[in-house]
Amino acid sequence: MLEFGVLLILLPKGCRFFRMELLKKLTTGVLVILVLCQTAAALTLEDALDRFDLPTAKRIVDEIDPSGKSKQYSLARAAILFLEGDYEAAERQLDGLKVPGAAATKQLAMANRIATAEMATAWSPSRRFVVRYVPGPDEAMLPYVFEAAEAAFNALTAALKIDAATPIRIEIAASVDQLGLISGTDRNALARSGAVAVSDFNKIMLLSPSQLPFGYPYADTVAHELVHHLLTTHAGSRLPVWFQEATAKYLEPIWRGGDAGFLPRTQRDLLEDAFVSGNLMRLDELRSSFSLMPSSEKTALAFAQLSSFADFLVRTEGDDVLVRLANEMKVGDEAVSVLRATGKTLDELESAWLASFGATFDDSVAEDDRSRVILLRESNPIEQGLSAQAQADLRLGDLFRESGRYAAAARLYKQVVSSDAHPLLVARLTAALNEAGEHLEVLDTLDKYALDEFEWPILARERGRALVSLERHSEAEMPLMTAVRFDPYDPGTHKALARVMTALERPFEAEREQRLSVMWR
Repeated sequence: MLEFGVLLILLPKGCRFFRMELLKKLTTGVLVILVLCQTAAALTLEDALDRFDLPTAKRIVDEIDPSGKSKQYSLARAAILFLEGDYEAAERQLDGLKVPGAAATKQLAMANRIATAEMATAWSPSRRFVVRYVPGPDEAMLPYVFEAAEAAFNALTAALKIDAATPIRIEIAASVDQLGLISGTDRNALARSGAVAVSDFNKIMLLSPSQLPFGYPYADTVAHELVHHLLTTHAGSRLPVWFQEATAKYLEPIWRGGDAGFLPRTQRDLLEDAFVSGNLMRLDELRSSFSLMPSSEKTALAFAQLSSFADFLVRTEGDDVLVRLANEMKVGDEAVSVLRATGKTLDELESAWLASFGATFDDSVAEDDRSRVILLRESNPIEQGLSAQAQADLRLGDLFRESGRYAAAARLYKQVVSSDAHPLLVARLTAALNEAGEHLEVLDTLDKYALDEFEWPILARERGRALVSLERHSEAEMPLMTAVRFDPYDPGTHKALARVMTALERPFEAEREQRLSVMWR
């Protein structure tokens, strides 16, 4: 993100004033600071905009400027329109406005209008969420986005004790470039950090899973970003980034009945490896947007650390400690708020977490095993480390599979996997076994290697396919749902889910999955 400059907008002489950061988020390269009369209404306007409380912001602006003719407040009116998602109206409000910050704000509104012009609109069943998306394959995401959003809304508002205004807007960007435009984030920063979602501007913005080779957990990401949205509507920008991210990552799984603070195996191993090597980050280092992280590995480590820290806080300071911290920091200084909520300083809590973490993690795992998991994130991982013979077997296996000789392909893949049980190699083997009709062997293979099927949903997909073929439909539902919540585009997954839902006598879902299985053929 660009550094912000400072511009002042002055009211008439003699007016006592203070500085209010009203449109910081709405400008690129410019921090607009309104200098207003020092009134309770102005103070409330700052807070209302910071918390996306748009009805209150409208009321205050109308009270201060009932005629609507003040250039001073045209910028505020444009900000409200922008935060409502009416980008065209925000542009019109700024037409001809010659005050500092107007041009930059109009540019951002125009970028959002253009980037979302071809998007369609869909509403969740409860109408608590409205999603904008590019028509086409991303329509396959919608049932699962709605499912996650609705369940997360119920779970998270209860956990955080926060009431939220609805509808909540979600925009699905078809590319990293589009995500950069609608979020006002540099696309290179998004690519470097591995960021796939942003919560800002009174909306949640997601990257299409089609932009990653195996998708990503977009359903959990909806829940994660919803935590950010709820916390912002509760306390505005007063909550530090470390607290926002710790709470979001910790609560991310609960919408689907997962344990708060659950981390996939790679993130757990990444955390332990950083602890052993002394590469953990201090909380003071985690005060900037995660979209500015130098690498995706650093981003993953930061999430793992903060989720672990949140889990420690809940275990040691009480189930409601995150709520207490949010409430205290909403009105007070961070250091004082932490002390009031826990009776300890942030440094004391961080030191206690490190001591607790060091005493409990599994140090019996060899360091090279921990590093092995981290290396799975590298580019072109299948060929890395394979012998010349294994590479030849892999290529020949692929040729056999492409020609429909699935059993022969599976025999060759087994030879490769016996020397390197990389998850992508195991996925190739189990897919060939499923295609060869060896469904029990698929389950035996997956159980033998015991890889993390949440982190590698292509393995969950093959488990689900095998279970469906064996008519073990109730067992098949969860692995197939795991797969489709990462990659919603695979017709085979939808076809298998259609069989599951039919067997479980859930006709609405069966029809939906059957429709999705043939939608783009």
